[in-house]
Amino acid sequence: MLTGLKAKISSTISKITTYLKEKATPVNVALVVLIILVGYAAWAFFEHSPAANVFCATCHVMKPFYEEFQESPHRQFNCHVCHVFDLETAQGTIRELYLTITGQAPDPEELRLEARLHIEDECLQCHRREDLAKLPLHNIHLEVAEIADSCTFCHSSHLLKPHNSDCTQCHDLERMLEKHKGYHRYAFAITILEEQNVTRNLPPEVLDIIKEVAGPSVECYRCHGETATWNVPLDPQCYVGALEGKTCLDCHKDLPEIDISDDRCTECHRK
Repeated sequence: MLTGLKAKISSTISKITTYLKEKATPVNVALVVLIILVGYAAWAFFEHSPAANVFCATCHVMKPFYEEFQESPHRQFNCHVCHVFDLETAQGTIRELYLTITGQAPDPEELRLEARLHIEDECLQCHRREDLAKLPLHNIHLEVAEIADSCTFCHSSHLLKPHNSDCTQCHDLERMLEKHKGYHRYAFAITILEEQNVTRNLPPEVLDIIKEVAGPSVECYRCHGETATWNVPLDPQCYVGALEGKTCLDCHKDLPEIDISDDRCTECHRK
């Protein structure tokens, strides 16, 4: 079987060589060289330039992932650094194109969950386990990572910074809010609280009005006074540090083995 394949390849190469010799006029040679150069330039751009990532976003299924990736520390890399374009990938791309054209495109959330099961091999192409284990935040969660056997238990495939919903898989949100009181409670945006079902006692129409009038990223403290909702007396100056979009990782980004120090607080709060 292998011998027959080699014979076919040899015969094909011979036919191509003969054809080129017969048609090898200066114009044809120049045209072939031009096609090769343009083709190589296009391939190099598509394979290595981050600007080519926009091409991936032209598919509406990929748009949410592209937008997440633009917020990632890896955004300066081409998609193909992780998504190696090989024969298997090409076959999958053709299949996905067919499903999209026929209206059977998969839900992006399903793709996200599928990717989180397999992306760790891509992470470990650049990141070594032993190096990650030295980082304070990883060191504390090392046992969790070993049990989960996946980086994506906490990290999404594209937006690497863990979301609050990743933290609350293990950490009870209500208990954390009670533990941290002021410097966590007033910083949560209404959409974050809604996602965690903390706003379940608010009538839906009230929640809609808040988001429409004040915006989806508004923090509760913008309208509620120092003690109106949380009953936690705070100096008005504290609210200076309640910046929009705060998440668990804004304070716990480099978690020490002891509890958060005063130095961590003063990153947001003026002394």
